[in-house]
Amino acid sequence: MIHIHQLDDTHLLTHHPELCREVTAYLLYCRHELLKYSDADELEDQGFNFLVLSEDDVSVLSELDTPEEIVRTDVHVCDEHFGYYRIIYTDAVYFLPVSLAHHLPFLTTV
Repeated sequence: MIHIHQLDDTHLLTHHPELCREVTAYLLYCRHELLKYSDADELEDQGFNFLVLSEDDVSVLSELDTPEEIVRTDVHVCDEHFGYYRIIYTDAVYFLPVSLAHHLPFLTTV
């Protein structure tokens, strides 16, 4: 599991540029929204709780309840295909490869 609390943490995803782009873009959007309704000091104190999950983290998935929002992103680059779910809760955002979606009962209908 990779934890992303601030923009500088996205360097942990440089091994996978498509995922890095998705996480960075959403983090920037969330940062913009937070600054719109609060101040910069609050943002620095609070940080974000973004979690990028892999096969090693399947046990975490069983603890998750139905989220507020689920977004699926499919990226096609040349002959390769990458799919991710962005699973949004009030206190955390999870990024999950589509290949692991069968571990979440609420994703069976998406």
